[in-house]
Amino acid sequence: MSMDNLLILYAPDSPENRSVASELAVCFDPGRYAVTAKHAARSSITDVAAADLVVFCLQGSDAGTTVDFSELTRTFAAANLAGRVAAFASFGDQNASGRLRAALSDTDITQFREEAALSQAGSERAQVLKRWAQQLVSFQRALRDARE
Repeated sequence: MSMDNLLILYAPDSPENRSVASELAVCFDPGRYAVTAKHAARSSITDVAAADLVVFCLQGSDAGTTVDFSELTRTFAAANLAGRVAAFASFGDQNASGRLRAALSDTDITQFREEAALSQAGSERAQVLKRWAQQLVSFQRALRDARE
């Protein structure tokens, strides 16, 4: 079985978001996923295109995260991301992913509907991330099996 590339993009660049990205990264089998985590403003469409699975970790309102993702959302308009999966994890505002989901809608990327609702650090968040990551992996595998 080949390795999949997992890209975790987070915004804003805060200690809490970096912590979530690290916590999320360990939820994926290192024998199956090569994980890269980056602040969204330091990423490019090349990073997204190289990934099989992209997780967007958001904190704040929809408008608050748009600045960090602005370059990516601009390039999504001309991107074909077919064959990839996008997933979303957010703190507080469950609509934080709205603009990103809309920006991705014409890229042919498959969007995982279940959004991880993140809480403050601790065992509860770790359990939520682990369960959500397992569901995401199952979704990605089912999608891949259906294509083959």
